[in-house]
Amino acid sequence: MGESGVSGLMASLKSRLGGGRSREGELRRVLEGRVASEQLAELSRHPEEARLSGERRTITCMTVDLAGFAALVERLEPSGAFRFLDELLGSLGELITSAGGTLAGATPSSLMACFGAPLAFAGAAERACQAALAVEGELDRLSQLAQVAAELPAAGSLSAGLGLATGEAMVGAITAEPFAGFTVLGSLPARAALYRRLNGIYGTRVVLCEATTNAAREGFLTREVDRVEVAGSPEVHFLGELVAAEPAPPVERQRVLRYEAGLAAYRRREWVRAERLFSSVAEDFGPDGPSRLFAERSRQQRAQPPPADWDGVAVLPAV
Repeated sequence: MGESGVSGLMASLKSRLGGGRSREGELRRVLEGRVASEQLAELSRHPEEARLSGERRTITCMTVDLAGFAALVERLEPSGAFRFLDELLGSLGELITSAGGTLAGATPSSLMACFGAPLAFAGAAERACQAALAVEGELDRLSQLAQVAAELPAAGSLSAGLGLATGEAMVGAITAEPFAGFTVLGSLPARAALYRRLNGIYGTRVVLCEATTNAAREGFLTREVDRVEVAGSPEVHFLGELVAAEPAPPVERQRVLRYEAGLAAYRRREWVRAERLFSSVAEDFGPDGPSRLFAERSRQQRAQPPPADWDGVAVLPAV
């Protein structure tokens, strides 16, 4: 696109965002139902806070994958499937917006939200973690209801994989009808989506980036899960897990401490001790996906030790 084309596009965008509609009317058109009513009222009083034409902002991005949704609705009558979808997206949207999130996209089996835009506020990452735990709990409730209605076994129930990433992103409004809404652009949503997918490898439900993990330490029980490279990218990703809100149940804290001891032994190349610690997590505290995975890795490393310059970073296939 040439310079004249870019200028024309920007002029058109400014016209849609500023001309023909009041600022409050434009805010309502792209944000109503996507943010809590209190946030919308605050933005209406201070419209300068919402730069709908786009800006760079540090936010926490959340992506949610609803695993098992397609199999579940196939067992329902069409009217029942759409009633369930209405309740599912409505209840999850309410939980996210009530925690301060902005809905930035949804399909029947996934959704995206951001915390810290268009209204900036302190503690965005913590609010995102609060919403993530609420989403987990609500999906458990809805899954049990739908499982009974669809006559599905437990293995066929609805479950969630959530990814949270904190960093700089481009945020702003899509104004073209009928796609008007608020959204997030840049690499941050892709990172959150990667973390969401990695739940399937580790048997976790909420994977966090390092910045989100650090921000959540005071109000939530978290643990480092792994450090990984994904095939095709040289970036090393810290993977944290959101375990519970504080004060966390003692059994959860003990499980995390045992896992962390195993991870420390693993990184010191103490394969036998690491395997014993990881295996004892399931024995003493119940099934634990990361512990099961690292117990197997410990056995493999003992059988075929890594090179001297091994740094503990796992290389994963593209997911």
